[in-house]
Order: sequence, then structure tokens, then C-alpha cells
Amino acid sequence: MTARAAIQAGIGGYETLEVFEPFDRAWRRVGLALDRVGFTVEDRDRQKGQYFVRYADADADTTKKDDGVLSKLAFWRSNDAGVKAEQYRVHIAVRRPSAWCRS
Repeated sequence: MTARAAIQAGIGGYETLEVFEPFDRAWRRVGLALDRVGFTVEDRDRQKGQYFVRYADADADTTKKDDGVLSKLAFWRSNDAGVKAEQYRVHIAVRRPSAWCRS
């Protein structure tokens, strides 16, 4: 059985994922994989091979407690519990005969 993809060391310390398929199929698979692991695709540019994604850890806000009705009226308090969505750009490029992906 042959591998469909491989992780390789990239230029500048980035890791790359080489997908052994044509660009159109790799584009679709990367998009599906991003969705499955919890990334939100904010924008995409297929011509340039780029996904602009955001990731916020859903488990990071598990300690939130409900203080009651009056605490909801305190508009001067921050609702942000320190959870910040990280933004990434995922680039897909063609390298004959396969496509590779880097974030």
C-alpha cells in the first residue's frame, strides 16, 4: 500500500505536507481536513492556492461559570476569557506530479 501523503521538513523551519495527488484533489482534501479538525475557513483563493483559516480551542473555555442575571448587565466587563483565535494561512502549490501544503 502506497502512502497518500508525507510530512517533510520545509524551508525556514516550516513543515510541509506533500499530498501525492493532483492540485484539484489536494485542494478539496485539505479543505475537508481543515474543517474536520476544527479550523474555520475565513477566506480562500484557489487561483493562488491559499486558505485563510482561524482556530480557537473549544476546550479552553470549559471553566466559564454563570454568575447570574446581574452579571450579564455589567457591560464594562470583558467577555473574553483569554481565548484568542489564532489565524493561519495555508498554501497549496503544485510540485509535479503531486501537490504540497504548508501553513
